[in-house]
Amino acid sequence: MELVEQAGPRAVAVPGDVTDEAYCEPLVGTAVAELGGLDVLADIAGKQQHCPDVLELTDEQVDATCETNVSAIFWPCRGAGSG
Repeated sequence: MELVEQAGPRAVAVPGDVTDEAYCEPLVGTAVAELGGLDVLADIAGKQQHCPDVLELTDEQVDATCETNVSAIFWPCRGAGSG
């Protein structure tokens, strides 16, 4: 974050778990409150489970991948739309 601030922009760290809906939706509100607005929402999260055979993936692995790759992107976007 120090490098970002040295380059000019202000950065706000909001540590948390992007697979937690209760964390994601208010995240955008925190950014807006701290930074005075939101011009761009860059939601970068991803999970990939290496498995030689797709039939070996467990339901838990598939659920975790979908939660990270889909839900964790949707929830902050929904939070941005409600503010």
